[in-house]
Amino acid sequence: MADILPLDEALARHRKAIQDKRDKLDKIAREALNLADREPDGFRRFVYDRLSQYAKVMDDLFSNVQTMSTYNASLQVKIEGLRDIVYELEEVKKNPVIQEKIRRLFLDYQYRF
Repeated sequence: MADILPLDEALARHRKAIQDKRDKLDKIAREALNLADREPDGFRRFVYDRLSQYAKVMDDLFSNVQTMSTYNASLQVKIEGLRDIVYELEEVKKNPVIQEKIRRLFLDYQYRF
C-alpha cells in the first residue's frame, strides 16, 4: 500500500503537478498561435488556431480542478476538526459503539475524497 502523505504535502504535490500541466498547455497554446500566424495555408492555420483554443480550454479545466482540490482539502481539515470535537463529547467517550460508527464514517469520507 502506498504511503499516505500529510494533507499539506499531498495538496502541494497535486497543485504543482497541475501547475506543470497548465504551464505546458500555455506553451502549446502560444506555439500553436504563433504557427497559425505564420502559416500561409488556410487549413493548417485553422488547425493551429483550434489547437491553441483547445489548449486554453484544457488549461481552464485544470484551473478548476486545482481550485476544487484546494476547496476539498480545506473542507477535509474542517471535517477533521469537527471529528475531534465530537470525540470530546462525554456521550461519545463512554460509548465504544458510537466511537466505532464515527470512526467508520470518517474513514469512508476519507476514502471517497
